[in-house]
Amino acid sequence: MNKIYKNRVIFFNEIVKNFKHIKISDLVVAHRIKNQLFNNLKGSAKKYFLLSKKYSLVNLTPNGRLAPKKELEDAFNEYVLSYYKIIKNLNIQNLLKNFIPPVIRYKEPKINRINTKNTNRSELPHADSWAGWTEDFLLFILPLSGDINNNKIRFYEVPKNINKDWLKKNDYQKVNRTIKNKFKLLKDHYKSGYLYIADITVPHVTVRQPNAKGRLSIDSPLQFKVNNKKKSKKFNITNYITSKENFLTIHQ
Repeated sequence: MNKIYKNRVIFFNEIVKNFKHIKISDLVVAHRIKNQLFNNLKGSAKKYFLLSKKYSLVNLTPNGRLAPKKELEDAFNEYVLSYYKIIKNLNIQNLLKNFIPPVIRYKEPKINRINTKNTNRSELPHADSWAGWTEDFLLFILPLSGDINNNKIRFYEVPKNINKDWLKKNDYQKVNRTIKNKFKLLKDHYKSGYLYIADITVPHVTVRQPNAKGRLSIDSPLQFKVNNKKKSKKFNITNYITSKENFLTIHQ
C-alpha cells in the first residue's frame, strides 16, 4: 500500500464517516436511503424521463445522459431538488465545496450503436479521474428503477500501488489495453434504495446481460474541501467541467 493509496483512503473516510454505510471496499461504500427521500427522487426522475420520452428522447446522449432542455426545465429542477435532499441528509454539508447537478442516465437494453465507437464509453472499465475529475471529488452513484439486476454498474478494487498517472485524464480504451488485467471485481452490490459512494479513483463499468432491459440511474461527482492549503490551489475546478456555471456553490 503506497502513499497515494493511503491518502485516498484518508480523504474518503473523512467524508463517509459522517453517515451510516456498508463498507464494500476501502474506497466504496453503500448508504441505505430513507424510504420517503428515495421515493420522492424516484417519482421526480420518472416524471423527467417520461417527459423526455414525450419529446422522443431527443435529449438522450449516446452514453445515456438525459440532458436538460428548456422544455424539461421544471421537471429537471424538481428532480435535482429531490436528489439534493438526499445529499443533505448525509450530514456532509460543511465538507462540500461545490454541488454539481446530478446526471440522470437511461441505459438502454443494448449499447447504443453510436457509442460502440466511443473510446470513453461507460461499458469500458474506467475511473472518473481518467475523465478529468480532480482529486477533491468523490463519485455518487444511485440506481433508480428499471432492470437494475441485468443492467448495472459494477465496481473494481483500486490497486494499492497506484501512481500519479492514475489521477490524470486519460482515454479509457487506451488505459484498458495496458492495465485491464490488474482489475479485480468487487463483490456485486447494486440495489434499489442504496446510494453508492466511491473514490474518484475507483474503476467501474456498465454491465448488461443478454436479456437486459432499460435502467434509470444517477451519477454525480461532488467536490469537497481540501484541508491541506498547499494542495487546495490545484483544485479550483475540475478539468472536465470548463465552465463554473455548472457548479452550484454550497452556502452554509
